[in-house]
Amino acid sequence: QESSVAIHGKIQRDERAPGGFELRADYWRVIAASDESFNAKLNEDANVDTLLINRHLVHRGTRLTTVFKMRDQILREFRGHFFDKGFTEVMPPTLVQTQCEGGSTLFSFNYFNEEAYLTQSSQLYLETVIPSLGDVFCVLPSYRAEKSKTPRHLAEFTHFEAEMPFIEFEDLLNTVEDMVYDVSRRIAEKVSDEIHSLNPDFKVWPKPYKRMKYSECIEFCRAHNI
Repeated sequence: QESSVAIHGKIQRDERAPGGFELRADYWRVIAASDESFNAKLNEDANVDTLLINRHLVHRGTRLTTVFKMRDQILREFRGHFFDKGFTEVMPPTLVQTQCEGGSTLFSFNYFNEEAYLTQSSQLYLETVIPSLGDVFCVLPSYRAEKSKTPRHLAEFTHFEAEMPFIEFEDLLNTVEDMVYDVSRRIAEKVSDEIHSLNPDFKVWPKPYKRMKYSECIEFCRAHNI
């Protein structure tokens, strides 16, 4: 239960307080009182449908607030990493008339009496600007019409894609390894408390990372019951 209130006072440093500061209030007033009926709806036992219908209120919880802040910071660090490497960010369209990953997972719609799709990937567009821009990346939504009942599926997701000209497979592996390490390091340095509140076991793995062939990965997963 939350009400909108105005609080007047002084902000003082206090190491015991969350964030290191606290507000010493002189006076306060209620701007709008909350509806007490929500107490019975939004609790630990609420079902998924109730939580989705009242999503605008669920967002105010500590966990989701932290998730939103982490998502913002992670995207900042991904962009920062590639900007520091000399990449250019581009904005390809998400309404397209070509398929990239296969027709069976396309969301199609009528686009001014012509068939069009929600993009599965911006890969093809990124490849067309490589001759003029060199290394490029984009951060855009992608869509896959894959039926799924799991909590994590690909119907809509934020897609980070990059393209580089004139590289070998080893260059690709080095680029991905460096990206994973550098972004993890940046996040750990800037929002350590937040990320450990969501994932207490999070840590930055030092390079180099182990590399395996596909067949070796299958054997590894079977051996470790993954």
